[in-house]
Amino acid sequence: MVRQLVDAVIDGPDFRPGEQGFLQTQDFMVPETYAVMSEELVGAGTYGCLMVTRYMPAMLTAKALGREREMADLVAMCVREQRRHLCDPETGLFYQSIMGYQQQPKGIPGHGTAWTLYALELILEAFPTDHQAHWDLVRILQELADATAKVQTEEGAFLALLDIPAMPVSTLYTGMIGCAFLRAARMGYLRDEFRQRGLQTWAVLQHKVFRCTQIGEGAGMPPMSE
Repeated sequence: MVRQLVDAVIDGPDFRPGEQGFLQTQDFMVPETYAVMSEELVGAGTYGCLMVTRYMPAMLTAKALGREREMADLVAMCVREQRRHLCDPETGLFYQSIMGYQQQPKGIPGHGTAWTLYALELILEAFPTDHQAHWDLVRILQELADATAKVQTEEGAFLALLDIPAMPVSTLYTGMIGCAFLRAARMGYLRDEFRQRGLQTWAVLQHKVFRCTQIGEGAGMPPMSE
């Protein structure tokens, strides 16, 4: 069954940007919502979570089946489209959705940035290093990492709205981004400073999640008590 699914993704015409496939917001819409969306917006729509729920699993599964080179063209195209639709031109951070990108509200939630960093370093782990798009994906990772580093707090955390200093700490974003920093630095795709940044996030998590009676906190939510 897994082989059939990979065949469908690689060979199927539906899995292309702008068609009924990878980058479509209607995958997440009820018919009533879809009906009121403009065709132009829906055709270009994408969500940050697709990096984790689709592109990264597709690449890793293809790698396990020895078909990573066939999958690489499609995944690279999707990552480029993700950047084109979600990257904020001012901060370099990624919005969660095309609607957020177009509306550009004050403050950027960390979902789009965290998911992209976390998934992209895993995609690169399986991506053929001699593929023509390899260093293009590395450049996207590096540029996003540099932009994300600018909003890391002095203690090493990331906030519920990444670029708004008054926001509370998000352990979700802090953990995902820190993990991506550490892994990408270990693979040699990020500078050594990102290893230290990743270790800082671990210190934050130890303090926020495991300290005393706190059992965790989410994206901007206050700690829960036992």
